[in-house]
Amino acid sequence: MTSTKSRIVSEKERKERRRASNRRSARKSRYRENVLVDELHKTMASLKTCNETLKAENESFRKHVAMLRNLMMEKPADLVGRVLPPRSPILLDHVKSSADHSFPMKHHPAHAAFLLNY
Repeated sequence: MTSTKSRIVSEKERKERRRASNRRSARKSRYRENVLVDELHKTMASLKTCNETLKAENESFRKHVAMLRNLMMEKPADLVGRVLPPRSPILLDHVKSSADHSFPMKHHPAHAAFLLNY
């Protein structure tokens, strides 16, 4: 009878130790999950800020490209001092080679390339 009683006690102790171990494991798991969730929230906030910054920068670049496209449609003489420096070799070549300054710059890929890389 003592062996049966001690076996029951040892089974109860084993079950209690097992339950305590499971509670510790569950507590650790919840803690790790909370840490992970906190890190994900921080990452998400950082990415949102970065995304907003990139959107604003993209919009600024789009406006700049639109302005450059509009400028490319103007006469080269109108650009002196605004986009092209006054003694620009491209502008000087254009003025020397063209008697008619009324046609748009889209006929001159060199101007477009210069403006986009200026």
